[in-house]
Amino acid sequence: MTSTRFRRLPLVLLLVSGIVPAGRAAEPAVNTVVLPDPDAKPKYHCWEPHVAVDPDQPDRVVVSAMYRGQIGEGERARGDCTLFTWRSEDAGRKWSAPVAPFVTADRPAGRLGADVVLAFGTNKTCWFSGCDYDWKLPGTPSYSSIKVARSDDGGKTWDTPLAVTELDNVKNGKGLADKQWVAVDRGGGKRAGTVYVAWTRIDDAAGQLELRCAALPPGGKAFTAGVPLADPIPLKHLQDAVHQVQLAVRPDGTLDAVWRRGDDANRIVHSLSTDGGATFSKPQPISADEKRGAGQFPALTATADGRLLAAWGSEGDVFAAVHSEGKWSAATPPAGERPDGVRLSHPAVAHTADAVWVLAYRHEKTPARVRVVLYRSADHGRTWEKYAVVANRDLTGGKRVASPGDYVGLTAAKGQLYAAYVLPGEGKDGPGPRLYVSAVATAVRK
Repeated sequence: MTSTRFRRLPLVLLLVSGIVPAGRAAEPAVNTVVLPDPDAKPKYHCWEPHVAVDPDQPDRVVVSAMYRGQIGEGERARGDCTLFTWRSEDAGRKWSAPVAPFVTADRPAGRLGADVVLAFGTNKTCWFSGCDYDWKLPGTPSYSSIKVARSDDGGKTWDTPLAVTELDNVKNGKGLADKQWVAVDRGGGKRAGTVYVAWTRIDDAAGQLELRCAALPPGGKAFTAGVPLADPIPLKHLQDAVHQVQLAVRPDGTLDAVWRRGDDANRIVHSLSTDGGATFSKPQPISADEKRGAGQFPALTATADGRLLAAWGSEGDVFAAVHSEGKWSAATPPAGERPDGVRLSHPAVAHTADAVWVLAYRHEKTPARVRVVLYRSADHGRTWEKYAVVANRDLTGGKRVASPGDYVGLTAAKGQLYAAYVLPGEGKDGPGPRLYVSAVATAVRK
C-alpha cells in the first residue's frame, strides 16, 4: 500500500465473542503453528495475513503475509516491506521456509509490497496478488502497481509477476493503486479458470477515488483493461482512501464484489457481474439498517449452492448477512449481544458443506486479553453459535497489543478450517507480533 500504511501505525487490535450454547461440553480439535519469520530483523513484524487451501488437494495450504519495518533514521527513514508465502502439504502441521514471489532479479532495489491475497485455481494452480510500489517522496514521481504471480506447483515456486495495472505518475497517470483482491472462477462454465482482480485507484490528478476490476482469461498473457464497479468518489470526502473490496465467484460463474462505499455514509455495498467482469450491476447496500449496514473491512465468500456470506466490522461489532435467491438477509451479529468493554473487528469468512463460518478478533478490557474466535451458522446465517476460541492472549501487565492489519484469513476444505492471524508471541515465540496458523476441525470431538 502507500506510505499512509506506515503513518497509521500503531493501530489497535480489535475482535469477537459469543456464548457457548447450553449442552456443549466438547470442543473442536485446534492445531496451531507459529510460522517462521523470513529474517532476523528485530524491528520487522508481520501484517495482514491471508490463507488459501487447494480444494483439489485439501492437505495443501498456502499462507501469505507482509513483513514490514523501516530503513534509515530521521529524515532519511523510509518504510520497508516484503511479501512472503509459506506452504504446507500435510494440513498445516509442517511449513516450508518463506518465499518472496515478487522479489526477482530485475526488481528495483527498495521497492515495497503490500496487501497480499491468495486464490487457488485447479490443477495445483495458485495465484498470489499484491501491491508493488516505490516509497513516495514528496514532489517526486513514483511507481505504483497491482501485480499477480502464478504457481503451477501449489505454491512451491512462482512465475515472474504480471502487472494488472501500473501507474508511474508520469506516463500512466498520477496516483496510487491500492488494496486489491483476487478470485478465480473454479466452476465448469465457459469462463472457468478466469482470474479476477479488483483494486482502488487513487487518482491524484482528478482528485477522486475509483474502484476497478480486470480479468485474465484462461491462457491469457495480459489482464483486460480495468472497468469501473461504481462512480468515482471525490478524495476530499475520505478519511481513508480505499474501498476494501473483496471478490467471490459463484459456481455458475457469477462474479460478486462487496466493498465500503467510502463516502460519508461508509455503507457496505454489493455488485455483481454475469459477463466475466465486463460490466457490473448498480451497487446496492447489503443492509438498510443505518447502523448495521455501515462499516469497514468487509469479507465475502460464495458457497457451493450459490449463496453468498458477507461479514464486516462496524463501531466495535461484527455483522454478517447471507445472500440467497436474489436478496440479502438481515444483518446479524454472530457474537450475539456485545458486553461492555468488548470490541469486535476484522472478520474473515468461509463455508463448508453444512455451515458458514465467521472468524474475528475479540478484544476484552476486563480481563485484559485478546481472542481469536470462530462462529458457525448451520441455517444460512439466521442463527449463530460460538464454535471455538482459536487463540487467546493475556494482555495484563501492559503487554502491547498487535494489530492484524486490514484483514485476517479463513478458508475451508475437507472438514478442516484454516485460520491465519497475528497475535503477540508468548513463551519461546517472544513478545512481538507473530504469524499463526490454526487448523480447526469442523466436527466437534466427542
